[in-house]
Amino acid sequence: MEKAPSRAASEGAASASPSLLAGKALAGLLIGLAGGSLGGLVGLGGGVIMIPLLTSWMGLTQHAAHGCSLVAVLFTAVSGGAGYARQGAVDLTAAVAVAASAMLMARLGARASGRVSSARLQGYFGMFLVGVSLLLPVSRYLMAHVDSGTALPPVVVAAGGLVIGVISGYLAGMMGVGGGAIVVPALVVGLGFPQHLAQGTSLIQMIPTAVSGIWTHHRLGHIQWHMAPWLGVGAIAGGWVGSVVAGWLPSATLRYVFSAFTLLMGVHYIRRSRRAVAAERREAGRPV
Repeated sequence: MEKAPSRAASEGAASASPSLLAGKALAGLLIGLAGGSLGGLVGLGGGVIMIPLLTSWMGLTQHAAHGCSLVAVLFTAVSGGAGYARQGAVDLTAAVAVAASAMLMARLGARASGRVSSARLQGYFGMFLVGVSLLLPVSRYLMAHVDSGTALPPVVVAAGGLVIGVISGYLAGMMGVGGGAIVVPALVVGLGFPQHLAQGTSLIQMIPTAVSGIWTHHRLGHIQWHMAPWLGVGAIAGGWVGSVVAGWLPSATLRYVFSAFTLLMGVHYIRRSRRAVAAERREAGRPV
């Protein structure tokens, strides 16, 4: 199994030249801007865009890309969550319940990512992308036809939130994403939340969940701190750009185009993972 990046590797930027650090900061800003813009167009975090760019353009390992992406998720969750909170569009009972289980599961997911090779992690990320590509149009259809007028008792909301957090937290920690693709549809379809309230609640619960995953990824040496904060700054700006542009374009068309793109990326990652795993097995003298 490929060894996860060491902390020394993630902190090696301290000895890098100022021009190199500036270049990486600019690249992180641009990647965050791209991820935030495209994510903002369809109402998702930018992780599904930033991670492929970080691995292909910047040459980061799959582990480092997941860790850096989660830092950007924290930035966007704080920025977006504050806006929803000012509008009163946050259910604290659900947010606390989701975060309570998601924080634990994010740490487990981050640890799990450190126990698999980069080649296999690429395959898992590819399967995640395929799942998102199928979930996005289906969940939007279900959310458009669900009855969100009936408020459930707080104990039911809390219990449902705990269950949702188990799934979303593990995915957040392992895949380096916010988990909004799971949390928002689950709150709307499962607990009858209005769309706006579900999005605000999802962003607020994302803050402690991301912190938990980031801490574990940091201890595993997966985060390049000279780049990660700039990803977050770019993602915040990109999220605003994407949300503005989304108002000018047909939302249904955007969702289907994004789903098709995510599906293609997922298939690409799965095929690349299979080739890399086969190469690992040949090097180890094991049958492919």
